[in-house]
Amino acid sequence: MNMKAIEQAVPQYEALVENPDTTDEIREEAEYTLMKIKASLQYYEFLDLLVTQFKSGNLAQDIIERYKREN
Repeated sequence: MNMKAIEQAVPQYEALVENPDTTDEIREEAEYTLMKIKASLQYYEFLDLLVTQFKSGNLAQDIIERYKREN
């Protein structure tokens, strides 16, 4: 998935939602798509962090430390 393309789509959908000339049908679809885009961005950021931690060898240590803090 091309993150840059996804990020570039956000302002376009926001413009559709904010434009008073946008029909209700298009606005609803744009709002729904925008919600999905933002959720996918959060998910891909999480995956990127997970992979980075795994590659660095810090994933297990971070989980152990978090468990100790919470219990």
